[in-house]
Amino acid sequence: MTDSTGPATATATATTTATPSEPVPTQLGAAIGAGVASAVLGGLLWAAVVVATNYKTGIMAIVVGIIAGWVVQRVGRSGAAPLGIVGAACALLGCVLGTLFTATWFIAQETGTGVGATLAQVLAPAHAVSIVTRSFSAMDVLFYGIAVYEGYKFATKPSPTTG
Repeated sequence: MTDSTGPATATATATTTATPSEPVPTQLGAAIGAGVASAVLGGLLWAAVVVATNYKTGIMAIVVGIIAGWVVQRVGRSGAAPLGIVGAACALLGCVLGTLFTATWFIAQETGTGVGATLAQVLAPAHAVSIVTRSFSAMDVLFYGIAVYEGYKFATKPSPTTG
């Protein structure tokens, strides 16, 4: 007489045994694109908060860093070290853009020119460097540093699909 549960149990055991999965490949190119996009959006968010409150707050740098790192990790998928560099760089880019977008708004208001025309002038390399260096303070070093750290940290978190 055959045991009717024998083969079924063996089959069930074989199919439920976990096999080591292949590592998730890093999507570096996509992560760079998404990280730059998140830096731009984070910079716009930063500017909106500063314009709405008329107060420059360092917490926005940290928020931009978290957003950039999280987006890079989710799109890059692996949490690999190169994603940390991308996340950190995008966090810094978002902070600089936040400063530039904020300056654009206030310069446009002061001069009575359109925001688009002012943005084109502000983003010219010579003007951008001048604006960032003139508005930079010791506290910016601290908050930009935290933002870069958060961008790196979030980007290198292991993906939920990698364990």
